[in-house]
Amino acid sequence: MKVTTLTGPKGPGIRTVKSRKYFNRFKIFSVLFLFALFVSTGYSQSTITLETSVQANFGIDADVEADLLSFYPGAASDAFGTDDWFDEIWPNPDATYPGSNVINVGTGTDENGVSYATLRAQLAAGDNIEAEFRMSRDLYTLDPRTNILWIDAVYFRDQRSNRGNTDNTVFDQSINKNFNNPLTWTMKSGSVPSKNDIIDVYGHLRRDEVPNDQEYAIVAASTLSDDGTSYVDFEYYRTDIRLASDGSTIELVNPADASNVDCGHTTYKFDPSTGGVIQHGDIILSFNYTGGGKIADIRLFVWIDRRDFDGAVFSSFSAYNSLQSPMNNLPFVFGDGNGNFPFYYCDNSSANHFGYARISKNPTLETALFAQVNEGGPVTAPPWGTISEKNQVVSEYARENFAELALNATIFGFDTRTTGGECDSPLGSVLVKTRSSDSFTASLKDFAGPFELGNTPEFSVEVTGNFYECYEESTTLIATVDPAADPPSRTYTYQWYEFVEGWPDNSDDGVDTEDWKPIDNATNPQLPGATADKTYRVYATVTIFDTPGCTFASDPVIVTQNPFEGTLTADCPDNVTKDACTDQATIDSEFATWKSSFGYTDSGDGGNVTVTYLVNDVEVTEEEFNAVTAPDECDGGSVKLGISVSNECTGPEICSATFSSTAPQAIGYTAPSDANEDSCDYANQTEVQSAFDTWVSDQTTALAVTGGCNPQVSNDAGDAPLLCSGGTATVTWTITDLCETINTITADFNLTAPQAIGYTAPSDANEDSCDYANQTEVQSAFDTWVS
Repeated sequence: MKVTTLTGPKGPGIRTVKSRKYFNRFKIFSVLFLFALFVSTGYSQSTITLETSVQANFGIDADVEADLLSFYPGAASDAFGTDDWFDEIWPNPDATYPGSNVINVGTGTDENGVSYATLRAQLAAGDNIEAEFRMSRDLYTLDPRTNILWIDAVYFRDQRSNRGNTDNTVFDQSINKNFNNPLTWTMKSGSVPSKNDIIDVYGHLRRDEVPNDQEYAIVAASTLSDDGTSYVDFEYYRTDIRLASDGSTIELVNPADASNVDCGHTTYKFDPSTGGVIQHGDIILSFNYTGGGKIADIRLFVWIDRRDFDGAVFSSFSAYNSLQSPMNNLPFVFGDGNGNFPFYYCDNSSANHFGYARISKNPTLETALFAQVNEGGPVTAPPWGTISEKNQVVSEYARENFAELALNATIFGFDTRTTGGECDSPLGSVLVKTRSSDSFTASLKDFAGPFELGNTPEFSVEVTGNFYECYEESTTLIATVDPAADPPSRTYTYQWYEFVEGWPDNSDDGVDTEDWKPIDNATNPQLPGATADKTYRVYATVTIFDTPGCTFASDPVIVTQNPFEGTLTADCPDNVTKDACTDQATIDSEFATWKSSFGYTDSGDGGNVTVTYLVNDVEVTEEEFNAVTAPDECDGGSVKLGISVSNECTGPEICSATFSSTAPQAIGYTAPSDANEDSCDYANQTEVQSAFDTWVSDQTTALAVTGGCNPQVSNDAGDAPLLCSGGTATVTWTITDLCETINTITADFNLTAPQAIGYTAPSDANEDSCDYANQTEVQSAFDTWVS
């Protein structure tokens, strides 16, 4: 077996910026926590020289403090400004030195809502808890001091099981092995040997944009061992996993992913012509640390379908390895580098076809792994301390207890940018496990996690505006992303597609666009001109500080033109007929109210409404409509008004109504009769006047007035003719109503004057008294004469 030997400098060789003391406490295992393998991955066995270095402005020096380079033979000033796991809380403009801590030890809460302050206090008090602290900055934050992109970081404290303590997350049975389906593992609360007891785990991803735009994975860890021996696996799952709520099993976060895994794992798939990765699968970094911390044996495994290397894709592992060349530049090759090709079937059964295959670094690639172990002496632990095997909180990692490793992910082809349009997390879920021995098939003991590191910040994209009204010709689709763009850290690019069955997938970024035709120049959040009965979708790609992330597609949306389902009616009042003899003021008032009732009812769903006015079935302007007057009270008549309405979707809707006024009946009457009277018929003028008045009254009654509107009769009768002189008295009757006056009705009262008196003059009588016997005879004769 070929092993990787890690050799360090002789003697401490310590150069520090901050003063510190070192104490020999105990030897303890240091692990190279390589869960920063984003895509296709591998690393062959080779000799790694332990030395302090600075990668992407981060001190790979087996200590946890910024502005400090431990075990470093260079100038002390080189440490100024270097970042590390802990320091003053960022951002802090008053900090003594410009280096920053990547782990947030200040404000904030963990995923369960427990404040970091509470967790710090519990850890400092020695409480046996799990604790997780995330990065001190937001995901994908650009440090303006150094132009370093901080992608993600995590610190994880696992529970311990020494000296009567219990670790809630250990493997239940010795039959749990690396090659088993992880969904069949059983977990429990219990204890494990110190060499298998995980304590502190660190991970950080950052990108150095100057000068080579390269991404680094930086990891560190410690266990509780006091003899420098431990066996640790860092397993990365493409499909997100979690610990079941009762802590007894591992389960898929999304149960629907069961159809996407093979024996509990995601399987690598390869291009048969280039060897390039078509689908990224699960990987294990198996790390064995023995000999008092002096020897490190690193082995890498990827989950594959064994049939792909038995002729289905490649005839053998060797056939795949033969593709390595400057043209293809495979990131890894299969085998242990010594001509052997270890492979471990799932559940140790070849019937499953799937399993872990050993891989090695492509020998044509340059070295890109940097490591250091605190062989030179103890180093400061986190602000809350760490745990010794004596179950004490101590402020330092003992000698050979802490190790750091940095991987240039870009050189190895693990750069997150190589994920193209894939929307899976570049890392997925990470589970750290320990084994009972250096054998890959040894029983599993302790574990930490699962937890996430380096997830591309997910987002969603939705399309709205796919319905447009019946009066519109098209609609504008609007893409909305969540979270929204936040220049300059987060921007989005867009491409709109129209569904065309049979359209080939012409994308080259890993995004499935089969049956989707790209729309030329449709690269904005809005797509105008979308029409009915077509289906569209938009693909959005997030870019964070010039780092292209994954591409998400919206759900397909069918564009529909809404039918007119609203209400548009022309509203007209009822017909109105005013009775004859209604006064004009009343007619005018009621006509105005009636006319104002013409209008329409519109739900507003049909766009602009067009109104046409009608007078006696003739179109007129609104002004002419408003100027129409009511029928005349005397002449009568009618006015027919109407309204026609239409919107951009329906119509016209027409109604009309008539306002009528009945003309009064013409006045009718019987002509009065003249009266012809003889004065001699009357004894005096009073009788004449009385007869005259009676005649006037009778003739007034005899008029028998008909029609009109409450006609009123009057006359100009005065005095009757004089009894003695006679004559004619002409009387004029006047009939007046609402509409007319008749004053041409006359009649005469004629009184005939008495005839002039005529007589024959009387003859004188000459009588002789002697002719009469007495006076009586005289008187009688006189009377007779007179008579």
